[in-house]
Amino acid sequence: MPWKVDMRTMKALSVLLTAGMWFTLSAADASAQSRLSLEGRVGAAIPTGDLSDRDAGAGLALAAEAMYSFSPILTGYIGVSRDAFSCDDEDFCEDLSSSGLQGGLKFLLAREGSLLPWVRLGLIGQSLDLGDEDTDMSLGFEAGGGLDIDVSPRFAVVPGVHYRSYSPDFDPGDLDVRYFVLSLGGHIHF
Repeated sequence: MPWKVDMRTMKALSVLLTAGMWFTLSAADASAQSRLSLEGRVGAAIPTGDLSDRDAGAGLALAAEAMYSFSPILTGYIGVSRDAFSCDDEDFCEDLSSSGLQGGLKFLLAREGSLLPWVRLGLIGQSLDLGDEDTDMSLGFEAGGGLDIDVSPRFAVVPGVHYRSYSPDFDPGDLDVRYFVLSLGGHIHF
């Protein structure tokens, strides 16, 4: 059965999940704090497939994530995102955006000096906002890659590309939401 989550509930859930992760990990091992990090990203969401076929164009992408390093090569992440698209088709949408939660694993590859390449794979729970109508949250996946470029021992600049895909229930028919996000972010280690 599909479930509906509004933006306020989504924000509250993400704050609770982040705080719960922070306090659980802090209480379990005080030294684990150095394994915690936060990342924020801004970029462009570029639609493909059904969205592109309906004349949706690129728009602003925003994301924030909390991360925990399980080992030198494996990091878990959980976060929130909002990816907007331009749309000229008033019959289809007025204010087209995709928003929701994401979580998964980030695999760190061999470091070259201050460059740390990575790939990631995760699940997303996203809702499509069509201006006057929202879809229920739908499960999908994301995959991505990029670099952590160390600026200091605790801060890195993070360029990346992500691919996202999900299929919301949509009247009057099926719609596969697929798009790329080209982003630039900041990653801070605690």
